[in-house]
Amino acid sequence: MTFQLPGFKKSLIFLFFSFSVFPLNSSEEQNKLYPVFDLHCDTLYQNLKNPLDIKQNSGSIDIEKMKKGGYMAQVFAIWVPPGKGWGTVESMASAFYKWKEQYPDEIALALTGTQILKARQLGQIAGVLGIEGLSSLSGDESKVDLLYHYGIRILGLTWFDSNEFAGSSNSKDKRGNYGLTEKGIRLVKMANNLGMVIDVSHASDQTVRDVAKFSNDPFIASHSCSRVLMDIERNLSDEMIKIISQKGGVVGVNFHRGFLSSKPRNMISLLDVVEHIVHIVKVAGIDHVALGSDFDGSSPPQDLDNAEKIQSLAVQLLKRGFSEMDVKKIMGLNALRVFTAVTEKKKTEKILSHIGGIIPTPSISSHPLLF
Repeated sequence: MTFQLPGFKKSLIFLFFSFSVFPLNSSEEQNKLYPVFDLHCDTLYQNLKNPLDIKQNSGSIDIEKMKKGGYMAQVFAIWVPPGKGWGTVESMASAFYKWKEQYPDEIALALTGTQILKARQLGQIAGVLGIEGLSSLSGDESKVDLLYHYGIRILGLTWFDSNEFAGSSNSKDKRGNYGLTEKGIRLVKMANNLGMVIDVSHASDQTVRDVAKFSNDPFIASHSCSRVLMDIERNLSDEMIKIISQKGGVVGVNFHRGFLSSKPRNMISLLDVVEHIVHIVKVAGIDHVALGSDFDGSSPPQDLDNAEKIQSLAVQLLKRGFSEMDVKKIMGLNALRVFTAVTEKKKTEKILSHIGGIIPTPSISSHPLLF
């Protein structure tokens, strides 16, 4: 099944870019880098444990490392530890806003794809807020409205525990083989209506199937790998990868060594990340793979252990025979496409209604801000 958003062709999700073309405003050095859109990091959780300076710190993610790595956007996940509640969600969201206020010329909150491009025009890195697991909602789906109000646009249904909305991939959990509950179905529809991206990393296989059934929008697995290459439930089977791609979504490949290979940890490298990318491309096609590093929440290979090193992945992809456009898609354009499709759907529908029809639009791959 070829994915189409209801009422208009898939290509029209980037209609807005034809109305507002921004000139490049970045250094010559940055222009040589492939723009990165990383779909997952746990830097906000590290900050919760021990407040850090987002400008420069000893972790994998900070502004300086992201600039050197050519980042255009980073999803900052809000992960609430077991036993903690709604207040932790608010605290972690507030922490991001404090970073933004502290460094307003260098990091910006992005609620849409257009805002990511606008931040890039201004020389800023776009921060996107996501939530990883919904246990903190305590079964109250109405809190999704509050998440949206806080600026959260990526909605991760589960973590290693199932909840009142969805089953987790954790086989030890009694609901591990279950999918969406009735509340979960309603929540997915709410997310569609609001323009929030559903994230099925950590979700059970049945949850992935159910999201595909009930969601009208493309969805993502923000930080997952291939189960064929590393046979653990946390990774995605080829069936799951195909389901995500058939809905128009992407799989963000995780850099965690425990998800990449069963080899001794010190033998796992960025080449293993490349292998997972290659496999997912074979299964789903070049338009459905992205990056989801899991930086600051995982154990990545030493040669890919922070944002500054991420362009080395592009170098290896080129060596494997991927074209420059393919690499641009993997490094950031695919993630940007899906994020824009979901967060700006209503805006697109309004424009189409106003102009009275469907018109051809330029591809995201030709947008001048991405070169």
